[in-house]
Amino acid sequence: LAKTTQLVAERGWAGVAVTGAPMQVQNKDLPERLRAATGVPVTTALESSTAALRALSAERALVMTPFDASMNALVGEYLKGAGIDAVFPETALGTGPGALALSADEVYELAKGALMAASDVEAIYFQGARLNPLGCLERMEADFSVPIVASNPAMLWNLLSLLGEHRPSGVGGRLLRDWPALVDA
Repeated sequence: LAKTTQLVAERGWAGVAVTGAPMQVQNKDLPERLRAATGVPVTTALESSTAALRALSAERALVMTPFDASMNALVGEYLKGAGIDAVFPETALGTGPGALALSADEVYELAKGALMAASDVEAIYFQGARLNPLGCLERMEADFSVPIVASNPAMLWNLLSLLGEHRPSGVGGRLLRDWPALVDA
């Protein structure tokens, strides 16, 4: 907290993004403490991703993570509190290095299998950079006919939106391409 506040002051940061869902679910008051201490917009991976799901009108999402079942339960609790019905694959990927080793095709197939097993979801949400969907995000959206929210692009979209910026991109899926407006919770 002290270091972030110092860097905001020294470097003139306009906002702060806290990566990592585990950081937030294990330190629930961190975003508010950072907002109070820094005076700039602050977002987190979970806040950004739930904002993105709301902006894309998704109330029920398949949640893909590189976490174990206990961390997934905490993420699920957060999402439920934010009004998102979270559906997790039957088998948690776990916290080992396995997610980092997955190719884009393997991430695609993992998501495809989980989507086929899930019922009636309106989006797929990837939380955790170790399970990286960016190499196949556009293909998944086209083939699965649902928006894909990945936590890192969601943080970019959310923080820039909080700062009043509108910067659509030709890459990054529907969220970054369409750049929907933030929706109040």
